[in-house]
Amino acid sequence: MDLVETLIDASHNKLDKDIADDCITTILNKIAGSLLKGETVKLHNIGSLQTFAGAPRLCRDVVRGEPIRVGPKTRVRFVSSSVLKKRLQKLDQQGKKNEVD
Repeated sequence: MDLVETLIDASHNKLDKDIADDCITTILNKIAGSLLKGETVKLHNIGSLQTFAGAPRLCRDVVRGEPIRVGPKTRVRFVSSSVLKKRLQKLDQQGKKNEVD
């Protein structure tokens, strides 16, 4: 709902809630569909989302205390863009300046 409200505000209330919700839903469905196909999704100046195969691992059953093998899983990884990294570094530097003051 935050994205819907942001889109409505950005349009200066020219979009109604249903249209804004449809737009956001369409975009998110497209992103999810691309990830399900194994494609990388690039978000301009933000980063990219990509799928990867998580390795099988050994966990522990908390009730019985026995080891359990968990098979490999497909996961999603976010890789931030250099633009976002630079902006975050500036934010960190500003925070450090505020701590000193």
